[in-house]
Amino acid sequence: MSAEPRPVLLVAEVLEILPIERSALYRLFRSGKLPCRKLGGRTVVRRVDLEAFLAELPAADFTKSEAAA
Repeated sequence: MSAEPRPVLLVAEVLEILPIERSALYRLFRSGKLPCRKLGGRTVVRRVDLEAFLAELPAADFTKSEAAA
């Protein structure tokens, strides 16, 4: 029996996934870049919204020389 991932994540769970500070996460919420919802007084993020946010991030470009910068 495989466990389905929960459809919503708490703020603490999002912070375990994203390497950012809590204040930066709330800036993403305020800017609308990462939608959040209120559920029973708690702020939650739908898993599909987090996945869409991550998919929209630009790809890292390691082809440029760091020394040239």
